[in-house]
Amino acid sequence: MRVLEELCALPEPLITAEEREQFKAMLARVPELTVGEMDGKSYMMVAANRGHAHPLSSELYPLFPYDLFGLGKPNLEIMRNTWDFLPGATKGYVISWSQMPIQAARLATNHGRRPREKRQAAGTESHAGRTSQGRPVH
Repeated sequence: MRVLEELCALPEPLITAEEREQFKAMLARVPELTVGEMDGKSYMMVAANRGHAHPLSSELYPLFPYDLFGLGKPNLEIMRNTWDFLPGATKGYVISWSQMPIQAARLATNHGRRPREKRQAAGTESHAGRTSQGRPVH
């Protein structure tokens, strides 16, 4: 949506009047972001006719890759609530490439993991066989 708005705002030498009208027509067809409410907190929905917790966590796409929300931007709490309402398995189990670590970083969260101090206290923090950077030692 933001890209189309910026394209519509370009001056005449950069786009023709016909192109501007095409962009305005496209913009008119783009649906608004759908925000739901759970436990008195607003969260992003995948779409008006879909629930929460899509397997690809596409309800977080406005955060990344579309950059509509983020640290220092308005309404970040909506995306934090969206993250919090995702099932725990969605945040911690990835079998292929995932945007979840990027989205977690953009929310300044710990990607669904317990803080390091709690892992160490629970005895689940292990450094055996790893370098100081956490990479496996070969």
